[in-house]
Amino acid sequence: MPRLTVVALSAAGYSVEDVRDVGLRECSDDDVFAYARARDALLVIADKDFADILGFRPGTHAGIIVIRAGSLLQIQG
Repeated sequence: MPRLTVVALSAAGYSVEDVRDVGLRECSDDDVFAYARARDALLVIADKDFADILGFRPGTHAGIIVIRAGSLLQIQG
């Protein structure tokens, strides 16, 4: 996702971490999920793999929001 996402969410008062800044850029989905889950963090991501409710069952994490980058650019633009 664009770095502007982090800037916008931070400006809105949210605590935000970017996978690029915490060493998870090249990690697997499972590693990213485990990182967010260990911190009880909501995961906002453009990776459609996270939309799989069988792999990432609701109620087992703080939440996952899967977005499309095109939609995000319209909001930020």
